Parts: sequence; structure tokens; C-alpha cells
Amino acid sequence: MLTRSVIPVSIELRPESAATKRRLTLWDVATRKKLATLDGHTAVVESVAFSPDGKTLATGSYDSTAKLWDWAKEKETLSLDNESHCFRLTFSPDGKSLATAGDKLTLWDVEKGERRTTLEASANAIVFSPDAKTLATGMYVSGPRTGDFTEPTGAVMLWDVATGKQLDNLKVEGVVLSVAFSAPDGKILAVGCRGKEKQPISVSLNEKGEVVPEVQGDREGSVRLWELKRKKVEKR
Repeated sequence: MLTRSVIPVSIELRPESAATKRRLTLWDVATRKKLATLDGHTAVVESVAFSPDGKTLATGSYDSTAKLWDWAKEKETLSLDNESHCFRLTFSPDGKSLATAGDKLTLWDVEKGERRTTLEASANAIVFSPDAKTLATGMYVSGPRTGDFTEPTGAVMLWDVATGKQLDNLKVEGVVLSVAFSAPDGKILAVGCRGKEKQPISVSLNEKGEVVPEVQGDREGSVRLWELKRKKVEKR
């Protein structure tokens, strides 16, 4: 399928009168040919995500908007007012919901193009469960003193997508930078953290539910696995 071999890359900054616009370019990985150019944001594009069917691309920007694109037609189909810079976004597995993270966390109804709910929380990492019913968000809370990163603490919050209600709050040591549900059951949640004098670490789970860490830098962070029903944690 063509969309599986497509990657979006923000590569150009083009002056235009008094403003500057960020241009997003999509390339075919196999042929290295340019497929589309998307132009519409007025600030840096911080996050991109394809819909599950590969037909729609979502982009989040420091211009406080999230945009949806029919990338094959190079057409913007929807612009969402995120009310603050949008530095994280992701589609639900069924493609019906979009989560955007800025100063607050917002859930959108993709089909209606409407804000479903706004949650009083920010997030460094966001991910939907495989059944699209739960959203996990990871964030930095604080150290012993506000702004103290020497002993950082973080939290992973679980939200009901339909109601916006917080289901749980899992405390972790370190700044949460990555979260991933096991597939296809969603029973295990992997959390990648940066602790004291640790470098960032990102994690994912493969089809067997095994942790696939990607350590950045020469110092390892930590990975924690949560068995959600029992709230049992295992540190790796």
C-alpha cells in the first residue's frame, strides 16, 4: 500500500510577505520522489500523525492549530483551534478521535470536526489503547522544589475517551517521555522515563508484547511496565 511507504518531513522555511510559513513535504520512501507539499501553518510544525487508513495527515504547530490534510490532493480539510501550541497529537486506532496536547489536552471528534472535551492536563506523551476507549498521557509533575529536575517525578494518567473522566493516576520516578500499550489486548502499559541525570528514552511494544527501548545518548533511562488491572509495576 502506497501510504505505508510515505514519510512526512518538514524541510523548508519559505518567507512570504511579512509572515513565514512552514511547508510540509511528503516523500515516497522507496522511490525517494516527492509526493505532496502541504502549506498552511504559520509556525514550526511540532508533530505529525497519519490516520489509520493512511488517507489523512494530522499536523500540530506552534501557531496553536492542529490541521487535517487530504495529503494526496494537497488539501487542508480541517483546522482546529488548539488554544495553545500543539506539540503532540495522535489518532485513535479506529480513526474517529484525535488527541492534541499543548497547555491542555483536547479530544476531538474527527468526523464532526468538533472539540469533544478539554482536559486540565498537559502531556509529554499520548497514546490510545488498542480498543480506542482509553487515552494514556505521560507528564512531568515536579521535583522537591518547583522546577527542580534533580529529583524529577512524573505521572501517567488514564482517561475515558467517551466521557473525558480520569480513570487512574500512576505515579512514576522521572519525567515521562513515552508511553505504549501492548497489542492487541492493551493490558500492559510501557512507560519510558528520564530520571536523575538520565537521558531521554522512548519505548514501544512489539507484537509479542516485548519492550523495544530506544535510548538517546550514552546514559540509559528507565522503562516501567504496568499491568493495568492489578496496577502492578515492573522496572526494567
